Amino acid sequence: MIKKHIHTFDLMQYPYRINWEITQQCNFSCAYCSNYETVNKATPPKVYTPAEIASFFEHTEKQWLILITGGEPFLYPDFVEVCTELSKHHFLQINTNLSSSETFRFADSIPPDKVFNISASFHHYYRKEENDKKEFIKKCHYLLARDFQLIANLVAYPTLFDTIENDIATLKSEGIDSMLFGYRGLYQGKQYPYAYSPYELELIKKYAIDDTEIKIATNSLNYYGYYCEAGRHYFSMKENGDIGRCFTLSKKIGNLFDDSFKTIEKLRPCISHQCTDCYNGPASVTGKKAATFNIWLEKKRYNK
Repeated sequence: MIKKHIHTFDLMQYPYRINWEITQQCNFSCAYCSNYETVNKATPPKVYTPAEIASFFEHTEKQWLILITGGEPFLYPDFVEVCTELSKHHFLQINTNLSSSETFRFADSIPPDKVFNISASFHHYYRKEENDKKEFIKKCHYLLARDFQLIANLVAYPTLFDTIENDIATLKSEGIDSMLFGYRGLYQGKQYPYAYSPYELELIKKYAIDDTEIKIATNSLNYYGYYCEAGRHYFSMKENGDIGRCFTLSKKIGNLFDDSFKTIEKLRPCISHQCTDCYNGPASVTGKKAATFNIWLEKKRYNK
């Protein structure tokens, strides 16, 4: 049985959400990284102080769930201090590979009730040695012991299907919940997730946190023409502060750091046939479909 929208609906309790790629720097180099072409390739933009970053968010006069990803967020200068400042008035989610020793200081500094979730990426190629696996588990235990909500995530890369279930079983034996992401990209000339076999899809279904991954894999995460809160209550943000409606429709609509960002007042229809914003997409779309003219108008507005 396909799971319900567990994670998706949890996100909906936060009226304003922003998905921030805080850095493109990473100490891992995973072939399946969604940012493989850009990670560690460009010169990092200007770095702002924790107080400055907090003030940029305060200028919006809204309380946010800030979903911080990368790259590896803990490589951002003074990252724990950034989280400390942001957590005074906002909520956080952190996507991290847990490689940084700063994980412990984060756990001791940030109130766990201000963190929606820590998504701890378990990368088999970097955790297959026993000591590396133990380090990951130790940090998970440290966070869980301090009442943080944490789930380990693994990627269903085609070469990893022989190791996925063993890795998930190891984490489960240590009291660590896991979820499985589908791979999105090319492998040996095949486009994933559409190239998964029925067996592989069943494995993803078994370990997915809700049915979003299956919808992506079967090309059914399609909200074309439906009104969506993206650009009004949900946004994507690059490391330089440029903001888009979402990662699917990422054309710049403003910049948080230069005070040019303004939320869209009215709902606008989605003009993409494939949502790539995973859980935030389903959490933002409405059940109301736009008229053909309004869809055409939105395409014109977006492409001008």
